[in-house]
Amino acid sequence: MSAYLVLLRNKVMTSTQISKEAHIPQPRVYDVLKSLEDKGLVIVSEGRPKLYSIVSEGRPKLYRVEEPRKALKKLAYRIIEKVKENYSFLVDVLEEMYVSKAEESREGIWKLNSPNRIYDKILDVISDAQVELLISAYDHMLDKLKSKLKKLNRKGVSICLITYGYSEPQKYVDEHRVKKTIGTVIVIADRSEMVFVTNWHEPLRVVPTGFYTKNIHLIRLFNEYFIHNLRDFAEPIYTSWGKKVFTRKFLNLVRAINMINILRRSGRKVTLKVSGRYVKTGQKLLKA
Repeated sequence: MSAYLVLLRNKVMTSTQISKEAHIPQPRVYDVLKSLEDKGLVIVSEGRPKLYSIVSEGRPKLYRVEEPRKALKKLAYRIIEKVKENYSFLVDVLEEMYVSKAEESREGIWKLNSPNRIYDKILDVISDAQVELLISAYDHMLDKLKSKLKKLNRKGVSICLITYGYSEPQKYVDEHRVKKTIGTVIVIADRSEMVFVTNWHEPLRVVPTGFYTKNIHLIRLFNEYFIHNLRDFAEPIYTSWGKKVFTRKFLNLVRAINMINILRRSGRKVTLKVSGRYVKTGQKLLKA
């Protein structure tokens, strides 16, 4: 919220001014401001340089936006609606799991009782990823995972890393975000297999409990939670898109759109190839 507070004090500013006063690195300030704009907390003018504002009524129409109280109230309402939406989605998925035929849900959930077994399985899942890896983890885990993640990055697999607590940018992934709270460790490879772990925030005091599964319904649930809850509300601190990385494959459309926007903002021409199946007919789709 540092950029928002700076704008509250100064009314109208350029991105460079915001970056300097809020102590936000210049490469990150555009993502921060875009996030505030998407949340309805700021507006941006056209032209060069672009001007950002959250001033109240009484200013020229170009810079007119809602009072902070109203804007934040609307943001809180949208967050509540998102939680309700995710709750409804969870209920739908669980009901679908409950009524599914036995042969459609053969894949069990396997319990991992020790840190060593958990690490072994996480490393296996990381190694299996061919297109996209979603991973949320604690800082104390990174030393054991870093080597595998670097190798995966060199293979061209798109990695989204979310760390809980305070963390330095990990520059061997496509994107690194930080969520300053405790949470569930989640590792999802290509939407096909997953490890999730609870109680790993204090490894010296609490024994974690891990689970491994290929259950498509459970993976779908955790994948949606990761993308729309963890990732959406985590702070981006590093991305290689548009710097070191210019070509990627994705299974999650939201991440693909984010990369496209970053490349376009840097003035690059973007070419897309979309493949999949129509939901109703099952017919293959391939568009370039």
